[in-house]
Amino acid sequence: MTKITIWTGLALLVAVISFTLRYGDTSGAWRISGHDWTRAQTASLGATLDSPPHADLIEVIDYECGVCRASYSELERLAAENPQIRVRYLLLPNPRISRLSEPAAKMAVCAAEQERLKEMHETLLGSAAWRSAARWRDVAEEAGVADLSRFDECLSAPRTSKVLASHREAAAALGVSATPSFVLNGYALRGARSSEHLKEAVLATSSSSFRRDDE
Repeated sequence: MTKITIWTGLALLVAVISFTLRYGDTSGAWRISGHDWTRAQTASLGATLDSPPHADLIEVIDYECGVCRASYSELERLAAENPQIRVRYLLLPNPRISRLSEPAAKMAVCAAEQERLKEMHETLLGSAAWRSAARWRDVAEEAGVADLSRFDECLSAPRTSKVLASHREAAAALGVSATPSFVLNGYALRGARSSEHLKEAVLATSSSSFRRDDE
């Protein structure tokens, strides 16, 4: 066994021990490969990846997931208080939870196409009023989407279904099947987390000792 292999193994062991000591129960956390992390970043929606390097956090979300809705304020607090953390989203709608899960996810995708994801995200999670909207374009208008005809076309367009399929595939590759879940460099976490917990997890796994190449 080479010295490089030994030191690589020791580095990974230190990372796992550090994570366990910091967060205690790791039943809701597991390691992910660098390849799957990059794939999740590419598929996800949110803050631009062209911006300067950040500590990244991806939430896997269903807009009709009760726990996701309840934890919305924690993510808002995290983003507001920690501009160095770039928050993005993988959409994982579950029709078994609600018949509105898929339409909500499509609205988010189509709002993102016109750079209004943040506003649509707030509309869908911050209130339940959208559920009784006569037309989905009314929800888009509330979120400030400019081209409503383009939004209407987007909802039923094959490209939108393709985006959601890429999100499902990225989540499956990560081993994520429940919402909310959180993905960060090297780890996936299942279940609701406080803003402070998420901040510590993101910053800890963004340190050099946690970084690694594709596996």
